[in-house]
Amino acid sequence: MASFIIKVCSFILLALILTGALLTFTWKPYFKGKNVNIKKNILSKQAPTLKNYVLILGNSHAQFAFNTARMNQQGINMAAPSQGMMEDFAILKQAFQLNPSINKVALVYSYHSNTNVLHFSTRDEEVIRMFEYANAYAIKYPSGAYTPKKCLSLLSNWGVYITKRPGARNDLDPFGNLNDACKAETFKITGISERVEQHFNQRSVISNKPNIYFDSIRNFCLTHGIPLTVVITPYTQAYTNELKRQQPKAYSFLNTLANTNSSSYKLIDCRNLFINQEEYFFKDADHLSPCGRDSFSTYIQNLL
Repeated sequence: MASFIIKVCSFILLALILTGALLTFTWKPYFKGKNVNIKKNILSKQAPTLKNYVLILGNSHAQFAFNTARMNQQGINMAAPSQGMMEDFAILKQAFQLNPSINKVALVYSYHSNTNVLHFSTRDEEVIRMFEYANAYAIKYPSGAYTPKKCLSLLSNWGVYITKRPGARNDLDPFGNLNDACKAETFKITGISERVEQHFNQRSVISNKPNIYFDSIRNFCLTHGIPLTVVITPYTQAYTNELKRQQPKAYSFLNTLANTNSSSYKLIDCRNLFINQEEYFFKDADHLSPCGRDSFSTYIQNLL
């Protein structure tokens, strides 16, 4: 019996040593292939070479709405899925450190931006992104955010990486824009109620109170003389109607924001820009299609 226990313990110890060694040698490559790190590398490469460029910040609504290649001024699209204003602020400071010659910051404000606090999320893909931002920008999330369950999710995702070794991402152009081209196609808009529920799954965060990092971004831009433009991207009418029903406070907050004049930023409200041919301009209830993105970018360039 003693011999069996020794063998089992030796096997466990060997497995831990091998796992630790594998983790050590693959940790950096694992994060290197993630979207957050790829976008940071784009920023690090492009920002020092540009003068008077537009920095795009925001979540997936911004990523799918802007194509700086379609605009008449240089720009870097640093928006990404699930990116909250805490992460936006870290990216803005990194961009300014690389090159203070930022002509304008375009920050997308969504209906759920107030509740979009990444380190509160329990969705697996968003949990992983919290670790990615901490790695890329040294963001100091609260220690309580690193729960055992979230750490296990990270290890599980890492395990998929080392076993499947996904290929290099090629969905972004050199300035962080999505590569997919506009094609003559239409999309079926479904799952609208589920989309709204997903956006407001963190009930502990108040949807009618401003995101505290909005002030951080605004004050940083004021301090450094960078014009700030807040952009509300287009939505389908069905999404807006469902949001009014499920989250009237969030709707009222953004409505108030859109109709409030501010001396510290400019606001462009494009919620109803594509009320016709939604199946062509949207790929789902709240994200623009490639054709919608290109049309929106052409439309907004002069407003910026």
